[in-house]
Amino acid sequence: MLTERSETFSVTRDFVTPATSILFLFIVVSGVMMFFNFGESFVKSAHEWLGLVFGAVAIWHLWRHFKGFAAYLRRPHPRAVLAGVAMISLVVVALTAHPERAGVSPRVVFQSLEAAPLAAVAQVAGIDEAGLRLALAGKGVDVGSAHSLREVAQATGADPSLLVATLFEHR
Repeated sequence: MLTERSETFSVTRDFVTPATSILFLFIVVSGVMMFFNFGESFVKSAHEWLGLVFGAVAIWHLWRHFKGFAAYLRRPHPRAVLAGVAMISLVVVALTAHPERAGVSPRVVFQSLEAAPLAAVAQVAGIDEAGLRLALAGKGVDVGSAHSLREVAQATGADPSLLVATLFEHR
């Protein structure tokens, strides 16, 4: 005989699980947006604050299910996976924690390309300046008398990061 499930309110089922899912999706999407400098000023503070809320929910979840989590970690395979993920995370943090080091931050590289003279950007892209102007014109971007991709972006309303990406499509 089938019995109906009682529809009583459960904090975990009715609030924490959907909130965790939504927070996770927002943090992933906003992190990707910030990585590619798309709407960074709009999402940065929300990403940070909601990341703290997500962390608090994760800690609450671990506290609530500590016995099951501890039993799971008694097995060797999950411990090895946890240790591996922790080590990889530490390496990533160590490599990216010093943005003042040259070549570490993609943002610094993109900003340098955006501000550089068009001839220098063309050389980095492996084409000449005429080829650079042709590549941008092929995408409907009028370079005009601009001296840098940032100036082109300001004049046309284009995203400077997308202009840089356009120049490397041929590779």
